[in-house]
Amino acid sequence: MGQWDYLDCIECPVFVLEPDSAGVPRYVAMNRFGCNDLGSPQHVFLGKTAQEAIQGDHGRLAYDQHVAVFHSGMPTSYQYVFAVDQTRRLLRIHLTPQFDAEGEVARVFGTVTDLSGAQLVDNIQLGMATIKSEIADFISLATFETNAPLQSVSSVAAQLRDGFQDLGDGKIELIGLLETIGDKAMSLIADTLAFAQFSTPGVSAHASFEFYDLVNEILLLVDPSERCHATCDKALVRGDRMVMQMVLRILVETAQNTHHGRLKDDTLSFDFRTWHSEEETLHIAFADNAGGLAPSERDVLKGGRLEQGSSHGLMGLRRLVHARGGCLRVNEQRTGSEIEVQLPGRVLAHEESHIALR
Repeated sequence: MGQWDYLDCIECPVFVLEPDSAGVPRYVAMNRFGCNDLGSPQHVFLGKTAQEAIQGDHGRLAYDQHVAVFHSGMPTSYQYVFAVDQTRRLLRIHLTPQFDAEGEVARVFGTVTDLSGAQLVDNIQLGMATIKSEIADFISLATFETNAPLQSVSSVAAQLRDGFQDLGDGKIELIGLLETIGDKAMSLIADTLAFAQFSTPGVSAHASFEFYDLVNEILLLVDPSERCHATCDKALVRGDRMVMQMVLRILVETAQNTHHGRLKDDTLSFDFRTWHSEEETLHIAFADNAGGLAPSERDVLKGGRLEQGSSHGLMGLRRLVHARGGCLRVNEQRTGSEIEVQLPGRVLAHEESHIALR
């Protein structure tokens, strides 16, 4: 067994340098993994300097680093881009000196680490940060453009109310309903704009809020005439409020669309519950009194493909929850299905009462 054969047991490129009679550092070993990884047989390195074994500027850079370590006796690291088989790779070389009994550098051990994967990840993260920033800018512009027409709706409703003669036929209530819808829609746009700002890197969107206030806002938006019934936990929670609003709104609207024509609006009711587990996960359960979502819709939440007749909103909901590090569960029950959403967060305070919102 040769002096350096044991280096072949190491699953990364390793080489050894020793000075010749003139003090010039030369390769005395290059392990098998290094030869395979760098695409050159062992004889290309043995007995050669880095300038002789590696062509071009890379060889001169490596040689200068080798000489510097032999002279200084200090470990060092350097990086360079190495092209092999038409592939450019970012390599980091670490050089560690070994001393003899007189304190002189007897040899230098070198290891090679491929940083190409880490660099790719950094580039992807940078690209994603840029995309997120561009999306946030787009949302900001879209909300600005949408806000003006909705302000006009509220303005028209106010003009209709001014001097309107109430004949007792319910039209004044409809004008009030129109104003409510406009106000709530503008409030939702403001929340969406805030969400776009929170989505930029380095900004946390988590906040503390009353769970029943969030549910009540959603119901006022999707059911302004207050024809549906709802019960909800009275709890103070902390989490991403905008994400929870989107998730619950999609669930409520999907349930409304699913049961439209099958159940009278004034007999449809929703139930919202919340709790948290020890690993800082906020659980939100949603159920209705009409058997829950359709089978095809439940399949979408479970990870299935979107089929004709299924809600596109549920696909977006699934992606949104997963992107926020959460998950979805469909709990089958005797009366139908309960949708459980898990997101980062927790319940800060929970009252025993389960209140009726309407």
